[in-house]
Parts: sequence; structure tokens; C-alpha cells
Amino acid sequence: MKCLKCNSNNSDTSKYCCECGAPLLKKCNECGSICSISAKFCPQCGKRFDDINLDIIKYQNKLTFHDYVFIKKAHSGSYIIVIDKGVIQILNIYSLKPTFDYTFDSWDYDQKDYQDFTFLRRNGKWGIVNAVTGKLITDFIYDDYLRNDHAGTEFRMKQNNLWGKVDALTGKTMVPFIYEKIEFDDRVKYHGYWGWLTDHVLSIPCEYINLSSYRFSDNIYPSEHRSGKWGVITQLGKIVIEFEYDEIEYHEPFGHSLYYLRKNDKWGLYCEGKRFPCTYTKEEVKKLKWY
Repeated sequence: MKCLKCNSNNSDTSKYCCECGAPLLKKCNECGSICSISAKFCPQCGKRFDDINLDIIKYQNKLTFHDYVFIKKAHSGSYIIVIDKGVIQILNIYSLKPTFDYTFDSWDYDQKDYQDFTFLRRNGKWGIVNAVTGKLITDFIYDDYLRNDHAGTEFRMKQNNLWGKVDALTGKTMVPFIYEKIEFDDRVKYHGYWGWLTDHVLSIPCEYINLSSYRFSDNIYPSEHRSGKWGVITQLGKIVIEFEYDEIEYHEPFGHSLYYLRKNDKWGLYCEGKRFPCTYTKEEVKKLKWY
């Protein structure tokens, strides 16, 4: 098939000229049929193409023939994601040629930041690539990933049914893949019990049945130790209320953190350093002057 723009010869199956990139096919506006760029009439509906040059200009952009096209802005440039029958490719923004030698079966549709990296799935496994440069940041070895709920380039990744954290800029594993769960605030579950990571290491050991989060609040809620006892602990592992109580009720009157503490059938109270022992009934505790 000869290119009308530069007269180069191309194979009959080519969509674009191998030399100049001009389209070798065009689309009928009436019925949507695709035919040779040199056709005078649509072979499907018979519509006459009045001005061949207008069609060449209209379909000069190679992206016309893709099912879906997404132009993504990134930190150091832009890139294009195209989808055809579920097959995904990343294209160079200037040449419109594939950035990678292979295709993908899913990508991170929800990515709204302007990072160069993106998450792509190939043969059922996720990996991280630099979509602008075409550099592979990690291999395609992850079962799943979770996007960040806060700023940063570390992401929760799943491998062999266990979770860890990976830096998406470097591909380095920051938290080993040993946890059953990692929450957005870095609480982690290991062998059925919860702990807390601070700067990639455990600030609270994984010994808790329930470990309350206070990521967006100054108020610390009660947690339950694997011994079955309740107490209060900070993210850095500081014990505020010892884990020796059968039940703790949390209240927040006027912005204060107030805890009703139960041992057996007796109640006590703790509020901001002020403590009443567990020698009261529940109704008596409610009447104590903690302020």
C-alpha cells in the first residue's frame, strides 16, 4: 500500500506509513467503516469521499483508531495510554510509538497525581513502571496493591498472599512481605494479632486483638491485648492505661478523653492523668468529678 504523503510502500496490513507515520486508512463518517486512504467511495455504504486531503488531515493523528485514549501528565513529561479490545499499551507522547515491547492487561485508572510512575498489570501480576521513560521499576510479581490515602511514594503491595510496602520511585522493599494486613495508618496484622509500624519498624509489637487508630484525632481509643485485657497505648508504644482491665468505655465530654475502667464488677475512671480506682458501681463512676 503506497503512502499518499511520501509515496513510501507499505504492507497491505499497515495502518500507518512506516516512514512518515501518515495514516493509510480512513474511516467513513456515515457508517464507520475503515478503508484505504485512497478510496473514492466507502465500500460499505457507498458514500463518496469528496476531498481526500481533508480525510488525510482529519486522521493524521494515529490515535484515531484506538478504542480508548488517555493522555496523562506526569512530573517530567507526559505519556499516552491506549486500550484496544482490553489490551493496554503505553505510547511515547511525541512519536506515538509503544514505550514497552509488551502489552498490559490492566492499569491504575484512579491515579490522579502527577508522578512518572504508574501501576500496570501483566499476565495477572502487578508491577511499577516509569511511564515517561519506559523504565521498569519493579518486576510484575505482585498480586495486588493499595494506593496511598496520604502523601508519599510508598505503597502497600501484596505478594504470595502477604503484604509489604514498596517505594514506587526506586522499587525498593521498605517493609517485608510478612503481614496479613497493612492498614493505611501502618497498623499491621501478623499471625492474627495487630501491631504498629513507625518508620518501617514495629513501635508496637503484634500482640493485640484490637488496636485502635487515632491517625486523624488526638484522642486515643482503648485497645485489647491478646491476654483479653483492655488498656490504652500510643502509636509509639507508650502505655497510657495498663492492660489490666476487663472493659474500658471511652467518652469525650467537652473534648476531653475520659475512660471508664472495669475490673470484675467494679468500675473506676481515668482522665488526663487523674485516676479513680475500680471500687465504684457504674452509676457512681458517672457522678465522679473528673474535671
